[in-house]
Amino acid sequence: MKFEKVCIPAGFAWSSPFARWQGTLSEVNSLDLAVDVTRAAFERRGFSAEELTGLVLGWTVPQRDIFYGAPSVAARIGAPGVTGPMVSQACATSVACVHAAAATAEGDDSEVTLVVTTDRTSNGPQVIYPKPSAPGGSPEIENWVQDSFARDPWAGEAMFTTGELVAAEEDITREELDEITAMRYEQYQESLENEREFQKRYMVPVTIPQRRKDPIVVDEDSGVFPTTREELAKLKRFVPCKGCRRALRLAGPRSARPPRPDRTARAAVRRSAQRSGRG
Repeated sequence: MKFEKVCIPAGFAWSSPFARWQGTLSEVNSLDLAVDVTRAAFERRGFSAEELTGLVLGWTVPQRDIFYGAPSVAARIGAPGVTGPMVSQACATSVACVHAAAATAEGDDSEVTLVVTTDRTSNGPQVIYPKPSAPGGSPEIENWVQDSFARDPWAGEAMFTTGELVAAEEDITREELDEITAMRYEQYQESLENEREFQKRYMVPVTIPQRRKDPIVVDEDSGVFPTTREELAKLKRFVPCKGCRRALRLAGPRSARPPRPDRTARAAVRRSAQRSGRG
């Protein structure tokens, strides 16, 4: 579907800081974080939650109180009575949320739909599925994050295997990935210039309440590892596949994008349709 009327107003896209796995935000409920950041973003922009007509909530890792979804988040940010869908579609969750919101607003220019996407992969839930018929009545137990990353239930393979297959099919070399990883890191460094002038245009600090202590404030990315082309070249292959992906240390929030996005995007879509069932 081609959208012709809907838009994201200038200045109305924001993000919390990035925090590494098991880092500063590893025990913060992602819904609480989303509410805190959204409220702060509204205040900075002089926007009233009363103007909202809808809300799309996206997540992939459940948190406590996730059951009540978008209406609960809407009420907590000052928009009681506003509702909307809750979307969970693995790595495509964000784009699926934007699509859902755009489809709503395209048909009615009076619609003001907020998209909130939030996740915490650290300390993911352990899900217990009762199974009284099993030996001893033992339940099935799922590690939501680790098990999902390790195996796509339809394709039967891990996420990184899809990366290997796409790289092999499209002849993406290790050198190309190293180059784009290094370039993304250099671009990230540029965003830190002039006391993070660029980042501060869109980044909203996170405030974490503490019992009997001052709140913890996270106002910049944490856990971004420095990297160079020389260091990347030393990394060994992560899995014994025919592709070229490596065990890359995180060089930034956008660290490993292939240098030919048009061709790779087509390959990824085709591969996901054939092997992973994800859009």
